[in-house]
Amino acid sequence: MTRQTIRIHAIAAVRNRRDTTRQALQYLADRRCGSSYSLSATVVDDGSTDGTPEMLRSEFPWIEVIQGDGSLYWGAAMRRAEAAALSKDPDYLLWINDDAQLFESAIDDLLRVIEAANGDAIAVGAFQSTHGSGDTTYSGVVRNDKWGFMRLRQVDPTGTALPVSSFNGNLVLFPVAVYRRLGGMSVHYTHHYGDFDLGLRATESGTPVLLAPNYVGQTDRNTVKGTFQDSSLPRRQRIALLFGPKGYPFREKLQYLKSHGTPMWPVQLVSVHALYLLKILIGK
Repeated sequence: MTRQTIRIHAIAAVRNRRDTTRQALQYLADRRCGSSYSLSATVVDDGSTDGTPEMLRSEFPWIEVIQGDGSLYWGAAMRRAEAAALSKDPDYLLWINDDAQLFESAIDDLLRVIEAANGDAIAVGAFQSTHGSGDTTYSGVVRNDKWGFMRLRQVDPTGTALPVSSFNGNLVLFPVAVYRRLGGMSVHYTHHYGDFDLGLRATESGTPVLLAPNYVGQTDRNTVKGTFQDSSLPRRQRIALLFGPKGYPFREKLQYLKSHGTPMWPVQLVSVHALYLLKILIGK
């Protein structure tokens, strides 16, 4: 396959972040002309009320927009986008987060990683903070089962492609043949765990997951404001958020640890939630 024949289909899930979404998608729009590959995209808007759907249709008419009702969250929205993308049978599937501020060579950098692995690998992009600190915000992760518990540690780019255990799903490039072999995103996860789960399934099956040599863009960590970690919220609300769709639902954490954890996974399951509850109760 030559670069001129490569077809990449990008997918994203968005909700109520019109301006940041526009910036991320403009990068894709700029790559459609003059690139060494063809690029298309599907975006699932999960019930935005800030004009995001209208912006998508008016400014990016080449993007397929699928409308959700606000109940999908990241996991189900990405699965809808995934299904639409795979029906078009592209060569590569690109996950992109709607707040990604990508460097010009980001997609080419990921392509080179996969090409160097003879087409049988997943390429992951790392991001820096936008505040000039140079800190890594999202990246690949390596597994370290210290004290008998499964732990994933974020790593920085090293200048060469680095094998990792899994990834944050902010910018990830998959050969579609690899994606189909892995079965795509799991139906078990509403918002969290879907990216880590897919990456772990890849490495557990022997598929290389490689972090690109250099940063691919900038984005900041999500704020804790409005989450169960927000100490300004009432305790009752924080507990509801902890077990809610965007927190760590008990059954989903159970599924995740049972699938990928150590033999100590039941202890880890209980202890993690107990620690979060303790922090909430003491106002931390």
